[in-house]
Amino acid sequence: MLNFTGLFSILFLVSIVCYLVKITPEFDFGRHTVSHLGTFPKTKNSYLFTLLIYTFLRLIFFSTLFTRFLLWDNLIIVTAFIVAFGSFLATAFITLSRHQKVHSSVALISAIATCILIFSLGIVLLGISFTIGVVNIILANSMLWGSWILARKKGLNAYIQLFYITNVILWDSCMALFLLGILR
Repeated sequence: MLNFTGLFSILFLVSIVCYLVKITPEFDFGRHTVSHLGTFPKTKNSYLFTLLIYTFLRLIFFSTLFTRFLLWDNLIIVTAFIVAFGSFLATAFITLSRHQKVHSSVALISAIATCILIFSLGIVLLGISFTIGVVNIILANSMLWGSWILARKKGLNAYIQLFYITNVILWDSCMALFLLGILR
């Protein structure tokens, strides 16, 4: 069951965000980021609660992954993990409506640290499974460079975040299949 917590967490987040977008007519994918859901009175508390549950599920998944592959002593991976999830959790409490620049900076740090984490996992996992190592490296690069290129051309908005989240869903799916022994 713990092998699926990563995939479940991102699908949970996407499902709730889609529902919150649906009940918020003022939300515009082209103008807003997903964090704007935390600024609308109708969705503010639900969005915060969703981020807390998502972060908790991610912690379970990464703890499972780190324990299974003895990664707790890898300084780069553990540091990237702490920065990625610490900053992601901080974005829930440093609201966009009150501290826009700080919130955006912390969200960017979280995204970059997540890419570093997945890339570093790919390097380490190359020794265990060439396929999953390469998948990690490709998806980390896609998340980082693909999002950066799209943001430079179109500006930061929810569409860019959907591209990033799609890569996370692919990564979580591959890791779940790998942890189950289906993908080698």
